[in-house]
Amino acid sequence: MVNDKTKDIITCKLGKACVPSMVASGYAFMVLSLFPFYTLQTSGFIAAALFFILGLFFVFTTAEITLDIQNKKINHYFKYFGFIKINNWVDVSSYTLITVLKANKVYTTYSRTNRASSQERKTYEVYLMDNTKTKRQLTSIFLHANQAVTFAKEIAERLGIKYIVYYRESGWDT
Repeated sequence: MVNDKTKDIITCKLGKACVPSMVASGYAFMVLSLFPFYTLQTSGFIAAALFFILGLFFVFTTAEITLDIQNKKINHYFKYFGFIKINNWVDVSSYTLITVLKANKVYTTYSRTNRASSQERKTYEVYLMDNTKTKRQLTSIFLHANQAVTFAKEIAERLGIKYIVYYRESGWDT
């Protein structure tokens, strides 16, 4: 999570930017792009190239966050195709609190026969918040509460802000 060059820049990889079923569709598009050879026409090759590019987009687009401790700025961005990124730095000096919130995300996939299969994923998200607690900025996502709280306390100490327990469900070990 921490760069080797300097301890003042923290990069958190949030994972795939697309829904998991779209990532699977990306792999399917890439495989489908290999099958237009039966037509041997220009339109088949163009469609294959478009399917391949669309598949690459779904598979290799990731979401990341970079937190610059020294300059007190945060950058939430997507890496398109694995290497193209657009920077959007936000000043975090107005944020005076940091907390951990639990997020329950449910992904549902439907088949042709309209059968649904759901996948639930609990994550713990670390947020910077202002005094009114209405404006917040995501800094990282963890699978376990202990790791999220440890990270939040470390960032609070390094940024000189206050760590608060905004909401805690029973069962957290911290």
